[in-house]
Parts: sequence; C-alpha cells; structure tokens
Amino acid sequence: MRKNAKVSIIVPCYNVEQFLPKCIESLINQTYKNIEIICINDGSKDKTIDILKAYSKNDKRLVIIDKKNAGVSSARNDGIKKSTGDYILFVDSDDYVSDKIVEFLLKKSLDNDADIVKCNRADVYLKENYVVDRKPIWDSEKVFTKSDFQGNVYTEFFNRNKLCNIWMTLIKRKLLVKNKIFFDEKLVVNEDEVFAADIFSVAEKFVYSPEVLYFYVKNDNGLSTNGVNIFKRYESRKSHSIFIENLAEKWQMNNSDELIREKISFLAIHTLSQTAASNIKYSRKEQLSLFKNICKDEMLKKYIRKSKGKIMLFPEKILLIFIKLHLYWLGFVYARMFERLVRKYRYKLERLRRG
Repeated sequence: MRKNAKVSIIVPCYNVEQFLPKCIESLINQTYKNIEIICINDGSKDKTIDILKAYSKNDKRLVIIDKKNAGVSSARNDGIKKSTGDYILFVDSDDYVSDKIVEFLLKKSLDNDADIVKCNRADVYLKENYVVDRKPIWDSEKVFTKSDFQGNVYTEFFNRNKLCNIWMTLIKRKLLVKNKIFFDEKLVVNEDEVFAADIFSVAEKFVYSPEVLYFYVKNDNGLSTNGVNIFKRYESRKSHSIFIENLAEKWQMNNSDELIREKISFLAIHTLSQTAASNIKYSRKEQLSLFKNICKDEMLKKYIRKSKGKIMLFPEKILLIFIKLHLYWLGFVYARMFERLVRKYRYKLERLRRG
C-alpha cells in the first residue's frame, strides 16, 4: 500500500445538529490530509443538511449524500459504495475524534501490512463535562496474524461488545470490496457486530492499540437503538442469537458451548433491561407482556437456564437470578428501576468505578 494512501471517512447523520459541527471539525482538522469525508444525511428533520452544506462549501473533501431515512446500516452501505479511498474509517456523527486518528491508524496499518487497525475510546458525559477512558481490550499494542485469531481475537468476540464496534476501526477497503461485505440492513440491533465478524473472518492481520483516539458521546438520542421499536429489537436479537451460534461453529471455537451460552444470555439480559426501561411510548402492560415473552422464549431459556453470568456485571447477574427463578414481574420492576437509575447517574457510577 502506498504511503500517500487515501482514507474515506464515512459518517451517517440523522438529526444531529447539536453534535455535528464538533464531529466535522475534528475530521477536517486531521493531521493526515489525504482524506474524503462522506456524510450521509439519512432523512434528518433538523438542520443537519444545512450544516453539511455549509462545511462542504469550504472543504471540497466533504462529500454529501442526501437520502430518505432508511437507517444507519443503509447509510453506511451508501458510504461504502461512494468511497474511493484505500481505507475506510467509520465515525458516528454525534461523536468526535482526535486530530491524529487517521495518521496514527494508517501508520500502524502500513508498518504492519494490517487489514484492520483498532484503537481505544473515551466516553464523554456532556452534561457533567466529564471524559473517561475506557478500559482497553489489551493493555499494550498487539499485532495478530490469522493464526493468532483463534485464541485471542475470536474469543474476544464472545465477551462483552468491546471488539464489535466498527467505529474507531480502520479497514482496508479492498477487504470489503473483494469479499462483498456490507451491513445487513434488516437488522435493527447488532448490525455492527455482524459486520465486524465478517471482516475479521477474512482478515489476515489485525493491529490493536490502547491509544485513546475516539470520543464516544453519551447521548440518549444518538445513532444507536434508543428509538428502535422494542418488538423489532426483540426479533432482531433472536436472529442475532442464531448468528452467534453459527459464528462459533464457523470459527471452530474451543469450548464453544460455554461461549455461546454466556454471550446469548448476556444479550438476552441486555434486551430485557432495554425492554423494561424503554423511553418510547408503550403502555406498561405492553412492555411487561413482551418482557415475559422474552423470558419464556424457548431458544433463550435454554441458555439462560445454564448461564453463570460470566461476562455480566453484578446488576445484570441479579436480573439473571430473577429470570431463572421465574420471578418475571419482580425482574421487570428491577430492570426498569435499575436502567433508569443508570441513565440518570451513570456519570457518578463511572466515577465510582474508576475510583
């Protein structure tokens, strides 16, 4: 790969007028200049498109795709198709990055001929004006070849979702083009995890750095799944559980039964918490009914029943116990209270956890 490689930065945008300027400023001020910034306005109803047009007048590297709302996966796919770079970097429009992220990740790829390079992130609590670095996956820089993936990279996929986020990840574009890898537009949750699994399945070398270069803004109205219909979320989670089962078989994972059980149980508990505490206008009766249906789902029950909560945090383990004991109503009330308390006091909880 040539030293002046071009990097395509893909930014899906939906109703982010409050956050977009900081995101775009962090991209146009990169120390590495050979970039294109592809911003996909996904049917925003605020001033997102006006902000993009204003920036594009002053910086021709900013390319705008204006489309009807079709979701973040569709937006990212349009960005991939439009891209002309040697590498692709995904950035969410309510987040921002270090001015050296492109230069840093690109150098790691060129020095190691790596297909994928990933850095660490910090979480940004805007209201509290507090930024905290996330605990890295590995404490020092790691270079993994294909033969190393089995006991390291692949295993980490079955942990919590640290390796599955596709932002803060530089990817060789030819890896996507050659293998026809795109986001699954039918999924409303975990689409990034499926995409990440696809690229790691075909990659030959991966570099991880604990350097913090991406800043994830804790925003309840962002590009994630906060606004997703809870019924669609549940169906998507079920499909994803089947994906997890197939992935373990595809990667020929050691101790696959345990890995699958703990991963799917973790996802189920996460779904139950989100269902109980959804801030969309559903009746309490509708939420409780879906909560019970998830608990009684035969596929999920077989994993939850044997789960030891190995990758769960303590409060998640409490909910797991309620579900195992068939105390669904109590579990619903607990999950609802806990999720809302976390949302309200997550900044203080993070400070306590970090000491």
